[in-house]
Amino acid sequence: MPLPPGVTPKHGRYYIVRRNKWHPLTRIDEGEVALLEAYYELTHADPHNMAGVLIAFIKAGMTKLRPPTQRDYRRIVVTRLIPFCGHMPRNALKPTHVAQYLDQRETEGAAVAGNRERACLSSACNYGMRKGWLEMNPCHGVRRNTERPSKVYVAHEALSAAIDRAPECLQDLLAVAYLTGIRQTDLRQMTPSAVHGDRLRFIESKTGKPADYEITRTLRFFVDRALNRARGFRSGALFTSPRGLPWSEWGLQSAMRRLNPGFQFRQLRPKAQTDAPDRNVIGHMGQMRVAYTRADRRRPVK
Repeated sequence: MPLPPGVTPKHGRYYIVRRNKWHPLTRIDEGEVALLEAYYELTHADPHNMAGVLIAFIKAGMTKLRPPTQRDYRRIVVTRLIPFCGHMPRNALKPTHVAQYLDQRETEGAAVAGNRERACLSSACNYGMRKGWLEMNPCHGVRRNTERPSKVYVAHEALSAAIDRAPECLQDLLAVAYLTGIRQTDLRQMTPSAVHGDRLRFIESKTGKPADYEITRTLRFFVDRALNRARGFRSGALFTSPRGLPWSEWGLQSAMRRLNPGFQFRQLRPKAQTDAPDRNVIGHMGQMRVAYTRADRRRPVK
């Protein structure tokens, strides 16, 4: 990741040097989004430009949104929207600019992401209108990009190979994601208390509703292994990183890049839903074999 102008890493942190004074920003291990948020807050928080409106939105305008949406919007603001329109004086952003942005994102092959970014910008502009900073919402009346269902399917061979190569802690996360279809955010936030005998029970972060999953024989191996590791580290998370810490979104993305499995973690959820009627393939994944006795291998896996 190229660093913003004036930003320098030193002793595990990022700093920006202004007028011969070193201003601390974030720890390096906090990732790109945290760095950009701190950087823009220090350098672009002018209420008379769009960057100031956007920064105010992520600081005080997202309190009614669910935590996963807040995280997504924070990432979108600092990685996409401020570079796009942060330099503009407020009220200079017009529907034409938004339409051109969506067209550009579609050309880049990111039509769906462009729609999410437009939704975030619209929410930020509504917040700016409520504060009296903006006269209109430039997203209103702008047609969204056409969204087509994803045709990507994670092949069993690719998933098997990825689990075989992955570190043990990432194996557990990948396997449980596929076996259950649980969202990445819920897996990362899951605590050991979610294990209730032969059930996984927790509150879904997106819906706020209780979720209940049966712990099958295959799933038991990975859940128990993660549970034993969590007890040793005592981090409060069921699934932990190689350092024994709860998985962060940025940390998981980095681990997936190093693994280079040929698919994205989020694609395991639709694969789990597609493969739900036939679980027999699970038993053929390299590391999963150790969960069974020879007699178990001769029986279909539930």
